[in-house]
Amino acid sequence: MQPIDDHQATFIVNLDTYEVSTTTGKGAKAKIKETKVSKIKELAFTVMETNYLDFLTEMLSKHGKTDYRVSDKKRYTFRYTIPPAKMYVNL
Repeated sequence: MQPIDDHQATFIVNLDTYEVSTTTGKGAKAKIKETKVSKIKELAFTVMETNYLDFLTEMLSKHGKTDYRVSDKKRYTFRYTIPPAKMYVNL
């Protein structure tokens, strides 16, 4: 594994949560409604090889999800996208 140089990076984190609620009407069956809630936060973080767990914990705390615990054995996965590099043309 190659060493990673320490550098400051800015991440834009989008957290999608789904809230399930049931409604009862005049009918006999309850209707289930699923609502998607999106939160977008910006996080400046110094990237190092050893602070990966701190990064995961900070992402959760920025979104107010401090009841979840992150450890070396219990991590969570996330998807990330890197924007395409802009091309510069010298004329």
